[in-house]
Order: sequence, then structure tokens, then C-alpha cells
Amino acid sequence: MSPLRWTWIQRLFGIDGTEIPAGAEVHLTWSNLPESWKVFVALLAAGCAIAAVLHMYRSDAARLPVRSRRLLAGLRISALVLLAVMALGPALGYSHRHVLEPTLVVLRDSSQSMAVADAARNPENRGAFPGSTGDVTRAQAINALLSPDEGALLIGLSSRGRLRVLDFAESVQPAGMETDDAGAEPPADGEQQADVSTVHPVTPTGIGTNLHRALAEALSERLSAGIVLFTDGQQTDRSSGKDELLALAQRAASRGTPIFVVGLGDPNRPRNVRVADVFAADRVWKDDPFELQGALESEGLGARMVQVELIEQRREDGSDQLGEGKVLETREVALPEAGGPTRLTFSHTSKEAGRFAYSLRVPPLEGESSSDDNRSTVPAEVKVIDDKARVLVVSGNPNWDYRFLRQILEREKSVDVSCWLQSLDEGRGQEGDTAITHLPRTREELFAYDVIVLLDPDPREFDEAWMDLLTEFVRDHSGGLLFMAGPSYTSRFLGGARTEKLREILPVRFGDLAAIDVESLLQSEDRDWPLGIVERSLDHPLMRFYPEINRSLDAWKLFPGIIWSYPVREAIPASTVLLEHTDPALNQLHGPRPLLVSGQFGSGRTIFAGFDGTWRWRQAGNNAEFFNRFWLQTIRFLVEGRSVEGKRRGTIETDRSRYEVGDRIVVVARLLDPTFKPLDAMQVSAVMETPSGEKVPVILRPTPDQPGRFEAIATARGTGRHLLRVEFEDASAGAKIETALSVSPPSLETARTWQDAELLKEIAAASQGAYFTAATARDLVDRIPDKRQTITVQGQPQPLWDTGLMLFLVATLLIVEWALRKRFKLL
Repeated sequence: MSPLRWTWIQRLFGIDGTEIPAGAEVHLTWSNLPESWKVFVALLAAGCAIAAVLHMYRSDAARLPVRSRRLLAGLRISALVLLAVMALGPALGYSHRHVLEPTLVVLRDSSQSMAVADAARNPENRGAFPGSTGDVTRAQAINALLSPDEGALLIGLSSRGRLRVLDFAESVQPAGMETDDAGAEPPADGEQQADVSTVHPVTPTGIGTNLHRALAEALSERLSAGIVLFTDGQQTDRSSGKDELLALAQRAASRGTPIFVVGLGDPNRPRNVRVADVFAADRVWKDDPFELQGALESEGLGARMVQVELIEQRREDGSDQLGEGKVLETREVALPEAGGPTRLTFSHTSKEAGRFAYSLRVPPLEGESSSDDNRSTVPAEVKVIDDKARVLVVSGNPNWDYRFLRQILEREKSVDVSCWLQSLDEGRGQEGDTAITHLPRTREELFAYDVIVLLDPDPREFDEAWMDLLTEFVRDHSGGLLFMAGPSYTSRFLGGARTEKLREILPVRFGDLAAIDVESLLQSEDRDWPLGIVERSLDHPLMRFYPEINRSLDAWKLFPGIIWSYPVREAIPASTVLLEHTDPALNQLHGPRPLLVSGQFGSGRTIFAGFDGTWRWRQAGNNAEFFNRFWLQTIRFLVEGRSVEGKRRGTIETDRSRYEVGDRIVVVARLLDPTFKPLDAMQVSAVMETPSGEKVPVILRPTPDQPGRFEAIATARGTGRHLLRVEFEDASAGAKIETALSVSPPSLETARTWQDAELLKEIAAASQGAYFTAATARDLVDRIPDKRQTITVQGQPQPLWDTGLMLFLVATLLIVEWALRKRFKLL
């Protein structure tokens, strides 16, 4: 029956036609139609009913004309037929054909390896990018292939299903086109298949590649036409490897979801040498030689000689711009046959003070895949200090620590040392670069020094006025102070009425001095205890012998232990414990006994050494190298606090000085208020300025139970030198509180940059898909199977019997029959 007639029937019976979808096939159905033997019963009942009516009108209306009897019988039979029809439940049924549209997932690799400009280097891809000049990055290749231009690949893919475009690196993110309505109606003919303009270009910024996670996300679709994967195949996530990837591909095949891989990049391993790193000490002294260490990474070049240049660039104060580079040294370096790292060490003596950046450069080599990485991405930043540090050493007796420390400082060109040996006979001259004839007692005399070193001093030569000057020297004038305890005088010095003020300056708490004095006397000296190295503090300037923390730790393990130590209850909050006692019998409520502690008092730095006998450390290393470096690092650490012009209200530090993009940066600041007491604040604002000029806010929050100490977590972004600076609301902060750090590209993404075509082909084959290059990528549309499914949906029947029209017809027939019977005078 034509749709027009069905519409007429719907109107006649008063049925709401809006419940029947447009285009549905309408048909008549019976809700109560009898089945099996019940059909014969129904037919027999209908026949009996008709026969009874005919018999009734033959007998009761025999006197009426035949036409009248037939009319009356016809009316009665018609009413019975209508009632029978109503009993069978006539209804208008409809069926609708529904097309399930599959989802086609497009995965785009957005890791940093996609920024490598070798997409057109593969001979198979020549001519794939006719509009480009020069080489093309892999990300640019993806954007060109998936451009929204009419007739491009993305349009063809959208005709095969609903597109879901995802970018993946270490995680998976939607790329602007995504639908969760798998199985929805396809667009009508003539309509655009997909709004491809909503797909943004891929940006290669990811710091890693988790191909397994991307494929697992794509396989989560219920009805999928397939997966189109654009990648170089380099999997950097260590939790899954080749076996796991192939297992996913086999799972895709079992679900009928083929993976179509578009391999990007040069499949040939690069022939390349890369400057991997260069580093040096943050601060050095003018005319003092220092080391710069670097590393080269070579691959595919075999055994050959290359030139390596050490370049110096000056950085003007307050500027992020580097001056013109100057080649300091050119060296011939042999690369290993099998490739890999080559470590270099340069020595340089700066004749000028200021800030300098040092980098390594390898001139481009013949046949090298890329020369973009032939120079340090992040140079080593070094501050050269020109002033001689004035150091005053006061010792109660001529022990070996005093003797060897004096020799070290007298040899050091950057230090002008004056010594005051209290036990020296009257009339004998004191030692040092600048000899003194008396212990400095005036402000002018004492404040002329940058650092004061007290080695178990005799308290008889000190008074309250001298201690007040020392307090002012450290607290208000950024002077450095080191106090080394000893068995001779320390208890009397710390407990004496005239000198006890020293306890307020030192970064430790002593408790009951009378009990400490007894404990010190009872202390056994028949064995030495290994040093308890606090590994979290190995990056502290006093502890750092090498840029690598593990190497510094190995060096400290060479040191002999300690025999005698001064009892200390605990380190004060905001200080840094560097060494601890390992004797478990000396453990207290607050943990092991602190031996070496670094702290801050006002604007000055302080160090407490609760033991003597460091001269025994000379046996570690070659020619007392670690002993000498420890003491020089200690003096320089104290000097650096003094070298900042004006007063500085704290420090800001990071857990490392060099990071890779995406690394977590732990920021620790120790801050003081305008009165140089630990700052009490709910938060402190800092800013991290990136090489691009972007200023990223960093919010520092207080560390529980450590007054003046604030912490924050930041993320390394961009490459190059970053400046981290505290921003006080008031203008009385004095010198800037800032630190610099370097960020380099992620090593996981830069170590393996070639296309792993073999792996990609295996993934495609295991999933029953196919592998394509950039040049043949447009052919993959024809390989995607048609996964559209058509299903017929039966709608809810619309009843015809339960309508006013049916009731009206039955009633009309019975009323007419009754009226005619009355007319013909029948009962």
C-alpha cells in the first residue's frame, strides 16, 4: 500500500503519525491473531455465528421480502465481523532500517621526535610534498597529509566512518575531532562527511612516546572500521615493548580492526655526532683554573677523528643575551668504532670576572645525517668572581686540622687568609697571607673579612663585645661562619657566660650543656664510625665533588670515619644536615646525631662541624684531592653568601641544576623577613622565566615545622637557560633572590630518531592491516573495509481497534439493524 493511503488511514482512525519515523515502511499487523489449532477454532466459531444469523432471519423474518432479510442479516453479520476484527487487535506496524556507522580512529604521533626534518629524505617519499622547499619534519608531513583541503586524505577517511583523531606522546589527547556516538546515522547524501576544519595541526612537543597506550585507547571503540597510525615507531615507554605491541596488533585482528600504518622518517639509522652535554662549576674565581666536562654521542660514523671546539660567550649582567662566541680550544677527538658516548674534560682559567656561557661545537661532518645537534643545546653557565676572599682562621691549638687548612688556604690564589693561633707563644709571628698581631676586635677590623673560621677556640680571649660583633657580622652583613668543635675548649666556649651567644648563631641545638659535657668526657675513642652521608643533601655545594650525585656519593664512601664528636640534640629548622653519626647508641628522639650542618643566620651562612680530625680525610683519593676540595668548597660556599652586594633575604635552590623537558623541578627557598627572621607567610610568589620570555608563576608554600622554608614543584618547559626568581611584595628584599637552571631536550626522544619500519610493518601484518609510506598514504582509503551495518528496527504497533471510529461503526450497524427490525415489527 502506498504511503499516501497509510497516511489517510492514520488520519481516519485518529493515530498520531509523529511517532512513526519518516521513511519507515508501514504495514498492517494483528496483535491477537490466533496460531496453530486456534485458527480452525476461530474459523469454526465465525462460520457458526454467520450460520446462526442466517438461520435466525430465515425463521423469524420469513414473511419479509428476501431483500429485507438479506439487509438485516448483512447488518448483523457486519457488526459481528467488526467485533471479530477488534478481537484480533488490528494495528499499524512499521519498520525502520538503521545504518550503524563505524568509527575510524586516526592516531598522530606528537612526540618531539616528530620534529626531526627527515620526512622527505626517504627515497620512497620523493614527490610526496611537492609544495615544500627543503626537508620536511615528520609533523609537517602529517599536517600536509591530513590537511582539510578538498580531496585530501582526511576527507577520504571521513567517508569510511566517523573520524576520531587522537594525538599521542606519553599520553593520549583528542585532536579536535572526536565522537563517542559510534553506530550513529550516517550523513545524508550531499552533506559534508566530517567537519575536518576542527582538526588542529599536530605539534611535536611530547617528551616520550607510549605507542602501546595509544593503540589500547583506539581499540576501546565498540564498532571500528580500523586504525590509521602516523608514527616513526619509536616506543620510549619502558613498561611495554615489541611483544606487547604485537599482542595488541593480534588482538586488533581478532576483533576485525586492521591497523593501517603510515611510517614517517628515514628508516636508515643516522650517521651523526651529537654534543650531549657540557657542565662546569656554577662559580669559579678569576685566575683560578677550573674544569669543564662534556660528552659526545656518535652513531653510524665508525672510528674517526673529529674536531671539538670549546666556545666561550659572555653574558652581560641583567641580560639574557649572549655575546659573540670565542673559541678557547680546538681538540681532535677519536670516536669509537661502535659509536656511543665519548667524554671530554677541558681546563680553563678565566682572566676576567663576570658571567660566561661555555659550549662545545663539532663542525659539520661529511655524510652526517644532521648537524643541528653539533653544538650544546644548553651551555654551562659559570660566574667568575674576581675579589680575593678574606678569611680569618682562629684556632685554640695547633692541631692537624688547623695546620692543613692553613696550607690549603695559603696556596689558594683566590683567598687571603689571616691566622690567629691562640696557643702561639707571645712574640712569635702569626701565619697566613696577611699576618696579624692581635685578634681583630673592632667593627672595622672584623668586618674586613668575608669568612671567620673558629677551630675549637679558647674562650678566654673572647668577650661579650666580640660576640656581639660576630652576631652583627653574620646576621646583618652576610658574613660566613664555620665553627668546628673539639675536645679541648668547645664545652667551655658554648657554656661560658661571655661566649654562649654563639649558640644562637649556629644551625644546631645543644640541650643541657652540663649533661653534654659529661657525655663528651665519657665518649669512647677506641674506634672510628663511618660517616652517615645524607644522600638527599649530596647536591649541596659542600658535598658535591662531581656533577653526578652517584659519583659524589662514591667519593664520600672513601672517607675514613670519625672518632670523636660533640653531642648535639638536633639541627634547627630550615638548616641542612649533611653528615650524621652512624653509632645507633647516639640516636636521639630527633634521629641520628648531626655532624655537619649548614644553615642561615640572618643574611649570613653558617656551618657547624661537630667533630674534628678532618685531616684524616687526606687519605681519600689521590694527593689529598677530596680533603682539599672539601675545604675549598666550604670556604667558597661561605664566601658566596658574602659576595652578593647588599643584604639578601634568603636563597632559592632547585634539586638539580640541569633538567630535561618535562622533568619535575623541586624548588626550595629559605626566606627571611625584613628583620632577617624566618619569613612567616601562607605563600610566596616566584616566577620562572623561560628562554622564550614566558614568565611562568610558581607558588611556594611553607614547609611544615620548618620556619622560613618554602617549597614548590614546577615543570621544565622549553630548552635553554631558565631563571627562577622570588618576587617579594615589599621593596626591601635587597639583592635579587634567584637561581638559574638549564633545560635540554628529552634524551629518550633524541637518542633514537630513525623510523623503526620493521616494527611498524610487523604491527600492520599482525593486525591484518597494511604499511604505507608518506608517498603512498593516500592509497590506504581503498584498503579500509566497509564496516557499515544495516539493521531493521520494528516499531511499536499503533492499535486500530481501540479507536472511536471502530466503536462508532459497530454501534451504527447494530442501531440500524434494531431500527429496521422495529420498522418491520420484529422482536
